[in-house]
Amino acid sequence: MAKKKSDRIVIKVVDKEPGPDGVSYTPSIYWTEKNKRNTTTKLKLKKYNRYKKTHTEHTEAK
Repeated sequence: MAKKKSDRIVIKVVDKEPGPDGVSYTPSIYWTEKNKRNTTTKLKLKKYNRYKKTHTEHTEAK
């Protein structure tokens, strides 16, 4: 029996916002999955940024 192709894909979510006073930080990166059939827009998640030591909004990146 053939295996059904899954609708879930692995994506990278990145926080690229500058820090306070325009200080440049290393981008905080997380890997997660999303269902490409149900969620067609770019995913936005609140995740912890260890460089800024706060929770920030991470957006889906290529």
